[in-house]
Amino acid sequence: MKRVLIILLVLIGLLAGGGYFLFLKAITPGDVPTIVLNAEEAIATSGTIAISSIDMGHVRRIDDMFKGVKDPSPLSAPQQVEPKSAKSLLEKLNKQGINLYKTTDYALATINVGQEKPAYTFVLFGRYSSNKLKQAIRQSHLVDESTKGYWLITPIVEEKKITDPCAAPDSSEKKSALKQQALHIQNDRILLSSPELMPVLLKRFASKARAGVSLEKWWNFRKDKVVAGAFMSPKEAKKGAVDLSSSLLLGAVANQPLTDIYGGAVVTVFPKPGFTVLVDVHSSEAAWPLEVKTKFDAWVIEIMGELKEMPTLASLFQSLNVQADGNVLRFKTIADKTTLNNIEKVPVEFLKMIFENVSFGSDEEGGAEKIIKEEDLNKYVSAYDFSSAINFDAKKSFYKTDYVVGPFGVRLKKISLLETDNSVIELKIITEGNGFENLSDDMMHKSGTSSATSMLVTGVEDKEGNNLLREEQCGKTRNSIAASLNASRDKEFVEGKWLSKLMKVSGSKDVRLKSNVPLSQVANIKGKIVIRAATRTSVKSIKPPFKKKVIETSKVRMYLKKSSPRSIKYDLSGDMSHILAIRAKNEKGQYLADHSSSSSGDEKIKTISKRFKGKVASIEVIVADEMESKEYPFEINQIDLQYGKAGIGTQIGMMTTTKKAILRKYAKAKYNDACKDKQKVELEGFLVCLNKFGDRWGREIGGEFDVVAPADEALQNDLGAGVLTIDSVQTEGGEKIAFNKTERVGFEYKFDTIYNKKKKDWEIVNKRLYGSNVSVYSDNEGLKNKKISVVNGTLTIRIPKEPKHFELDADEIGVFTKKNGITANISAFEDWSTYIDFQGPVDNVMRLMPLTKSGTILKTGNDRINEKQYSTFGMSDEEKEKIKLLPKKWQGMITIYGKPEVIRVYYSESFDVIKRKFQFSVK
Repeated sequence: MKRVLIILLVLIGLLAGGGYFLFLKAITPGDVPTIVLNAEEAIATSGTIAISSIDMGHVRRIDDMFKGVKDPSPLSAPQQVEPKSAKSLLEKLNKQGINLYKTTDYALATINVGQEKPAYTFVLFGRYSSNKLKQAIRQSHLVDESTKGYWLITPIVEEKKITDPCAAPDSSEKKSALKQQALHIQNDRILLSSPELMPVLLKRFASKARAGVSLEKWWNFRKDKVVAGAFMSPKEAKKGAVDLSSSLLLGAVANQPLTDIYGGAVVTVFPKPGFTVLVDVHSSEAAWPLEVKTKFDAWVIEIMGELKEMPTLASLFQSLNVQADGNVLRFKTIADKTTLNNIEKVPVEFLKMIFENVSFGSDEEGGAEKIIKEEDLNKYVSAYDFSSAINFDAKKSFYKTDYVVGPFGVRLKKISLLETDNSVIELKIITEGNGFENLSDDMMHKSGTSSATSMLVTGVEDKEGNNLLREEQCGKTRNSIAASLNASRDKEFVEGKWLSKLMKVSGSKDVRLKSNVPLSQVANIKGKIVIRAATRTSVKSIKPPFKKKVIETSKVRMYLKKSSPRSIKYDLSGDMSHILAIRAKNEKGQYLADHSSSSSGDEKIKTISKRFKGKVASIEVIVADEMESKEYPFEINQIDLQYGKAGIGTQIGMMTTTKKAILRKYAKAKYNDACKDKQKVELEGFLVCLNKFGDRWGREIGGEFDVVAPADEALQNDLGAGVLTIDSVQTEGGEKIAFNKTERVGFEYKFDTIYNKKKKDWEIVNKRLYGSNVSVYSDNEGLKNKKISVVNGTLTIRIPKEPKHFELDADEIGVFTKKNGITANISAFEDWSTYIDFQGPVDNVMRLMPLTKSGTILKTGNDRINEKQYSTFGMSDEEKEKIKLLPKKWQGMITIYGKPEVIRVYYSESFDVIKRKFQFSVK
């Protein structure tokens, strides 16, 4: 029954959406013309299951009465945006200068299932020129005039010379054949249908045939409605499906005990402009309408309790009237401008319900007034010169800067292999600069011109000056486009006050090299940073009423519209970035905090709505009267890998021990105050503590543990010495569920100190190895919605029997080494860290050790090996599909202090193990 309600509500929703269009476009029509009635009889064959109509004459007549307030003279966009290609026949005709909306008075449509394939028939009545239509259609269709009385038209599809790599892969083996349609044109009528049905329809028109199905109910329902539609044979509805979505919807309709469905909209002008949406559902079962109404009423009562935080949606549900009238179920709802405005509040209320501590709300519900101090506002000076920007100080930079140009420092932050292609190297260049003013920070005002701040890499070359960049086609990191930079304002605490400093600009740009280009071949990286700022500004103050007031310069036009007490609405055209900021004030002249913003439209003209936390008594608009762009070129001509300063970190050699030695030496080890106030289990020299257990982000179930072990250097040296496993869990009902998830512990050396008064010196005590927050989670569907009471696990300590090693050249990225089933390669350098990808029995890997040319072991930090996580943000659909097919990998990371010659990878093929079982009760 819920499915029935959903289907009917979907139908109502569709009609309501059309009704909103009609609210602006149409008034109640008069009698239907005889020519239309005759056409309905002709196209309603015995196979017709649905019919609809629209009075286009009334649509146009009301257009002037209910037009929204529009900017009468918007400016042109500063940059020509490539128009979207037309898809439908109407769009293509309109592109050729033939506007059927203006020349059509009435329109009919039917679905006919009497042929082998469902046929959708359209009849338009108006004033047409056969020759002009034919000429226009030939621009986008192949026209076959061999048939008598009508044309066969087929869309012309140009084959793309280059396959779009940004498009999602076509999973279908065969693409569907191009759809051919039959078109018959007279001076007062256009008939469009399938080639199979067209001869039948023309004969019926010529003979003035009577309808093959009864139209009495349809004519009675359609009276006085600008738009109307009907399913006259719901049982046959599924036959009219042409794709999966229509098959599901029409199939659901066919499964109900329905004989007819009628829907339409009656437009009203007085006393209040609006419309009434009506749906009549006729059933073959007399009890069905009352049954649906009873269940609907109960469902509404139930849903009202769940919509306490969404009063607008609740009121919309309550406005829907459902009545059972014999064997007819009638739906009725009235929508006026207030209702339509309320629809906009539904998403806001939903977000407010989800994020309880985040303020959303509507224009009227903005909550308590919130004032912004003037010193907290972004500053815009009346005149700005780029020479005031502060030169970058490389000495104060934490990392080594590769190039300084004026206020900017530039460096090569990351070198990595492309995740979907190991033959391609990707470079990340980052920059940071400060001392700017008058940068546009309103994202709603972004126009077709370049971003206020951007960075472009113009070339990566070898020593001979050959370009090494590959030709990118799509994706966030494609080489040929500029990357937008982030602008933010720092603050400084001076004499008890936070003072705003000048604007800081920072960001990055990623580029990719051609396949199989080694890093050693890269000689220089060239690029530029572009800053676009207002060199002269002015402030315009406006008081209500805002409607039809204009702010205009030679570059931008802001056309204000009717607004509410807590919001303003306006159209922007021209170079929209010239409107730097819009601020609202209350009656006391205090600035109001922003609440939220929304926009619609395109590069030519945007309609923007801004809401504030308080009632708006006036607005202040900061306008860029003049804007300039400044370029800062850079060139990195020494490609050096970054390593930390020698001497920092921890030096760890390769120490070995035995299982027997560990058990004998640490059998009675104790760890004072470890895991205080946590559940813990002592395991003969080891300790496991439960930090928490439960749901994570609604997607996984598991827990986080701390593990304490003896401070044996051999264990400390081994990345895989400790392994923690959740074997199974038990529910409150006693059900035991296998968990079988394992994670490396990752020990770190810890100790405490005490002051020895006799020796007058500090002493190290309580030495231990500590693995903190070992996360073991599972996304097993069988665990969801289960209340876990007991966790059963195992701590495994592995002792390698015979450590072995192989070496990787420390500065060679993408060179693969395989040893005893383990494949390893350096996959990235980032700042001071080196990343190594592994495949195969990675559990056997114990240690990553950097060595100098003389064999000295360098100090390291952050040593770890984890499962490799792939990011798909900003990737093309093609690349995302490739990511899904990548094999499972692990990634080692090691921060190196000093310049290494090689990285030695220690592993073992056999281990002695110490296993300790543990159990926790989940509280």
